[in-house]
Amino acid sequence: GIRDAKESRGLGDVYREQVVDRCPSTSAADLDDVGDSGCVGTEQPLSDGNIESPQMRLTAIEYLNTIKAAFNVTTLPDVSLQSDEKGPFNIFRNNANETTASFKTVVSSAQSIAEYLAPNFANQCNWQNNTQQCVQSHLQNPVKTLYRTNSLPNDQLASITQVISGAFAEKASVEQAVAAGIARVLIDLDFVFRLEIGESNISGTQLDLSNRELASRLSYWLNETAPDSQLMSDLANISNTNTYESHVDRLLEGGTFKEVARALIFEWLGL
Repeated sequence: GIRDAKESRGLGDVYREQVVDRCPSTSAADLDDVGDSGCVGTEQPLSDGNIESPQMRLTAIEYLNTIKAAFNVTTLPDVSLQSDEKGPFNIFRNNANETTASFKTVVSSAQSIAEYLAPNFANQCNWQNNTQQCVQSHLQNPVKTLYRTNSLPNDQLASITQVISGAFAEKASVEQAVAAGIARVLIDLDFVFRLEIGESNISGTQLDLSNRELASRLSYWLNETAPDSQLMSDLANISNTNTYESHVDRLLEGGTFKEVARALIFEWLGL
């Protein structure tokens, strides 16, 4: 399976490079706690120096729902993910209070999920000879959904391409190599965590969420998944009251919100 490929065996190292080593104030060698920036509770260097940026790990349900939406599937293999703190309402304000040891569960689950998804892509392109083009043609849109964005920097696509190429260099099969690339995304900090930095126009100790952050907060709060295509297409206008309220009404009408409301009430009542 994917674990036979060198790049796949090194997924934990990829996570350390992508998250832990980015910690701005702590030696990665000594770092135990990790968050979106590589340090739990790290303050972002905003202009007034006092605003702490919330960093939230996706809950288990949010993590799986986002993958389903990105890859247009309704089922995924059973995997063990990090447990989410329960009640009162802790599950709705997850704070990414993790350690590198506990994050191994995400790495293992990403491997299993990637192995499950890879066969859907293996025959769609000549992955070994045209890796970069195949990534752009077949993985770019799913990755946009995972990252909750309308555009991807070239370095993010290049990172996926590099992992797949590296797997081929270690004699991996097409499915193994594609799975390695998908798994690389499923442990990326831009997917696993939601970071709200806000806009630069700070007023006192408050600042506005960016349109992308606002859309993500709205979608995960009401539907426990990434913003859908309608929400993303309205991203430029989402801060407009009428536009925002129309999406709130639309998301509230969906069946998914009923499950979210039920979970909120059950946690509130301790059921």
